[in-house]
Amino acid sequence: MLVSGGVSGSSTANVASLNNFGAVNISTGGTVLSAFQLSDYGSINVAGGTLFTTNFSMSFVTNFHANIQYSVKTSTTGTVLMTSGNIGVTNAAQTGQLLVNVGTFTMNGGNLSADQILVTNGAVSQFSLNGGVVTSSFTQVANGSTFSVGSNAVAAGLVLINDTHSFNNGLQLAVTADSTGTVFFAGTQLQATNGDTVVGLRGFGQLTISNGLVLSRQMIVGATNGATGNYSLIAGTNSVSQSFSAGYGITATGMVRVTGGLLNVTGTNDFTYVGNAGVGQMLISNGAVALANTLYAGSSGKALGTLTMQAGSLVSTNGGAVIGLAGLGQMSVSGGSVTLNVLSIGQATGTGAVLVTGGSLMVTNGSTFVGNFGTGQLTISNTTMQARDVTISSKLGSLGTLTLKSGTLIASNLFNGTNGFINGVGTISGPVTSAGTISPGFSPGRIFITSNLTLQATSTVTMELGGTDTNLYDQIFIGNNLQVDGTLSVSLINAFDPALSNSFHIFDFASSGGQFAVTNLPALDPGLTWDTSNLMTDGDISVIGAVVPEPSTCMLVFGACAGLSLLRRRKKIIPPTIAVAQRPDVHRRARSRSF
Repeated sequence: MLVSGGVSGSSTANVASLNNFGAVNISTGGTVLSAFQLSDYGSINVAGGTLFTTNFSMSFVTNFHANIQYSVKTSTTGTVLMTSGNIGVTNAAQTGQLLVNVGTFTMNGGNLSADQILVTNGAVSQFSLNGGVVTSSFTQVANGSTFSVGSNAVAAGLVLINDTHSFNNGLQLAVTADSTGTVFFAGTQLQATNGDTVVGLRGFGQLTISNGLVLSRQMIVGATNGATGNYSLIAGTNSVSQSFSAGYGITATGMVRVTGGLLNVTGTNDFTYVGNAGVGQMLISNGAVALANTLYAGSSGKALGTLTMQAGSLVSTNGGAVIGLAGLGQMSVSGGSVTLNVLSIGQATGTGAVLVTGGSLMVTNGSTFVGNFGTGQLTISNTTMQARDVTISSKLGSLGTLTLKSGTLIASNLFNGTNGFINGVGTISGPVTSAGTISPGFSPGRIFITSNLTLQATSTVTMELGGTDTNLYDQIFIGNNLQVDGTLSVSLINAFDPALSNSFHIFDFASSGGQFAVTNLPALDPGLTWDTSNLMTDGDISVIGAVVPEPSTCMLVFGACAGLSLLRRRKKIIPPTIAVAQRPDVHRRARSRSF
């Protein structure tokens, strides 16, 4: 049967069943209104026009579009091919059903709207959305069946609304390199619990969740080399029972945006990757992310992982977060709250950077490492970070830097390792032990340490002097005890030339002990010298005049030296025995003294 129509008109046909290789071809302008039963290789080819049916049955479908329902003969096959046009499987009761029992259903273009889409026989049925748009109120794909969205150059879209949608063997978007596959979910529940949900398998994939509950086994956003995946959570809840990955392949890109709702990754034995081997990004601008496992940003050698927190919350109280495991990891917190069990910045061979400019970052139970075998940078600017034990440069060969920009770090204990570096302006609330470098300010500045500061033998404190006002030179204020060792290195900045009687209060403390093993002080003008005698009592170094001996003292010293020199010369010329004999006057004087 051929149903066709002109540009301004249409032809209409009612078809009840097709048997023994029967076929319906719908071309431009044609319309078919009926219920369908296909068997014995019956086929429908939709290349334009409209197929509208309240119930559609087919035993086998090789191309996507139609309602494929029960077939009496399991050996029979039917074909529906749609490249453009429209198919509707709906009724007022919303029970219009597209059922695929045995076969493959493939759609290459056009639009399909169905109340229900069922793919029931997982062993021999397949539903493929290569191109076009499908809108469904209820979807069920049985175990063993694959459901793909986008497998050619024509963009494919799946809109899931109203009710429950189940893809038991997983859901794949953009399965070929040139494909685009998008899924928009606004229903009650979406289930993909026995297979993976892949957003961007080889091409460009987009998953948007705007309502309801999404249950996933494993979520991969940007899977293989060259793929791009976008994940957007606007509202509702996405619960992932295993791992969550963005940027999985080496050259893959995965972008995750959470603007509302809850992303809940519950797999305690799995991981959350932002940049597993490729480029991964996670932006949280509202809503919540809850992780029962460890978050890795920049996992492998060539990976780049970026986590941006603007508002909402991120909680990982079981595993914590590793920013830069073997690749490059970055985390920025400008608003909202981030609560972690452990934080490691620059672990193994990775490079990690964490910037906190607002909101809240808390490490509640475990330690915070900045440079944990790798290279780590922690910057706190105009806000407060709360942690327990903090280690800067924890291992031999690691590099760690803590920079304060009018920020505060609250820590139970802070250890600055040999290759550790603390600089900037701000407050460390808690005791500090340093085997590395402390350099206050940004030429210059002040660091406050509310408790004790202990400087070990390998430590260095660098101070810069740019004037006599306290805001022109570096200072460290210690709330309790200052215990020193190691090196104090003082330098001049901004062409400052210290003068006589200048004093600099570089340390402030309640009590002190120890001495610096090495004190490096800048050169002064002639006639001036440094006085460090009050350094460990008042925290001051001062400029004083160089000590010059008085003239009378110089004459006495000169006279004594001259007399001693003459006596030595005489002893060399006149031996003692001869001197007494030739000098009777001397002998007499000596004898007279004996009386």
